[in-house]
Amino acid sequence: QSSTWPNVNIRLKIFWSSSENAVDRGLSGEDVKVVVEEEEFEVNAPYLSHWSHFLRAYFQSNMKESKVGRYPIEICTAEDFRELLTVIYPCGKSIYSRNVENLLDLADRFIMPFVTHMCEVFLINRSEHDLTTVKILELAEKFNLVYTKAIIIECLTSADEIRKGVMRAEGYKDLDPHTKKCIEAQYIEVDLRNNP
Repeated sequence: QSSTWPNVNIRLKIFWSSSENAVDRGLSGEDVKVVVEEEEFEVNAPYLSHWSHFLRAYFQSNMKESKVGRYPIEICTAEDFRELLTVIYPCGKSIYSRNVENLLDLADRFIMPFVTHMCEVFLINRSEHDLTTVKILELAEKFNLVYTKAIIIECLTSADEIRKGVMRAEGYKDLDPHTKKCIEAQYIEVDLRNNP
């Protein structure tokens, strides 16, 4: 029996690439130890390799670490690495306002495009957080989130919102000149549309 829901659209995207299968690329299915600040994390190498280009290359290297199965990492703190694992493992801790910037930084360091994408989806979905437009644009500039910046600016549909909530907001003057030009162009377009 099928039922219909009026005005409901469901979109499903499945991201999978068999060529990216870490097991096929020479990694064993066994867990390895990642050492961060003297703390050991037992992780599944193929799973982490799927998420991180950096870790995939590290796990596949012929360095001494691969022979003993212990991989020291010095580019983050143990607390940050734990936070990253809780977001990408199936139990899936949520992204929220207080951890999104840190996750974007870790995604950049560990070359994790899908974590970056998850953060962008979070930032674009304004109902999920209380970050200001200017803060989102600052993050978009800092981490080169071109689509996030474009979507956030495009969603500014009120001249009053742009003038008071963005152009007069703290941090606006520190935005990149190109970003400010895009906001000003959006302001003019919205103002002309609303006051022909």
